[in-house]
Amino acid sequence: MASTLLPMPSPDYRNPSFPRALVVDADCGGCNDGKCIEPKADASSSSTTTPLGPTCDCAYTGYIGEHCDLPCSKECENGGKCVPAPEGEEGGSETCSCTKAVVDGNPYAGLRCEYGATKSCMTLGSISKHSFCTNGGDCADIVLDNEMHVDCICPEGYEGPHCEYLAGEAPNGGMGSGSTSSSSSSTATTVAGAALASTGESASERRLDATVFVLIIAFAAFIGMLLLAFFVRARRRRTEAKRRERQAREETEEFSMIPTNDPETEII
Repeated sequence: MASTLLPMPSPDYRNPSFPRALVVDADCGGCNDGKCIEPKADASSSSTTTPLGPTCDCAYTGYIGEHCDLPCSKECENGGKCVPAPEGEEGGSETCSCTKAVVDGNPYAGLRCEYGATKSCMTLGSISKHSFCTNGGDCADIVLDNEMHVDCICPEGYEGPHCEYLAGEAPNGGMGSGSTSSSSSSTATTVAGAALASTGESASERRLDATVFVLIIAFAAFIGMLLLAFFVRARRRRTEAKRRERQAREETEEFSMIPTNDPETEII
């Protein structure tokens, strides 16, 4: 009996969760270094199957425009990428994304990714570079690779999660950044002190745990080296004892084979 193939459902482009798949670059008429992707849903249309047409995604290319051919006006430093203002946002401006701003292993942050890390807030041996402070800021907590960065305690004149902004220059007026500065009001200073006190014990515990872990590994490695040296030395001793025993047995056999003269058989 022949099987019946059910028709595949048409993709619902109006569904926000529908993935925007990559398509052929030529379908967008060229995207420079950007990516040609499936279109967004047309909220004004009642159709759920008719797209608007593929578009260029210029994110992290440093270019904007329909074909990612217009240079982004924001001059980002140290590998940061210019990001255009969000679509439909009035008064929006271009910004710098510093997620890939890393030079010689040192991450950067700031309005133009201009400030390099002056202190790492990661545990010993971490690979990730996402938790750090700039401009002399102090870590509020030490985190693991899979943990979120905790806003730094910033010196006077700086603010931001990494102390990467001059006071008063943080995007959105610094709202929601969670950072504190010694130049803030007494209330902010009190909040900063409370936050530092509440996280100080956790940071100390993390440092202690990391130190204990390193000491345990070092001690285990030392014991392993001692055991290895002991077994190697014992094996050499056994080998040398067997060699001497074999040599003594061979010498005894050779001596027993030497002929001796019997006085009774000698002819006088």
